[in-house]
Amino acid sequence: MTVTDRVAGMLQGAADAAQGTNHHTRAWSTEHQPDGREAAARERWHAGQPARNQYERDAYASIENEVRAGMNRLERQGKQAAQMEAAMTAEPEAGA
Repeated sequence: MTVTDRVAGMLQGAADAAQGTNHHTRAWSTEHQPDGREAAARERWHAGQPARNQYERDAYASIENEVRAGMNRLERQGKQAAQMEAAMTAEPEAGA
């Protein structure tokens, strides 16, 4: 669950509370476990099998977006680490 999802849920909860609507959490909502359909779609994606329907196409797109976001984050962190290393090695030379 992303921060955006949590904020949207909190805003919806506040709106519901203002209107007097009560919701009860489900047992699985406190610890997200993919349902059988999502788990099956993930297994098919990991196996390299094509999507069979729109749900699986959406799930595949979501998985690929997660992977792409992770790769982008690692690339940014790598660049930051390289910049920090370059700055640390340049400091002694500048003081000499």
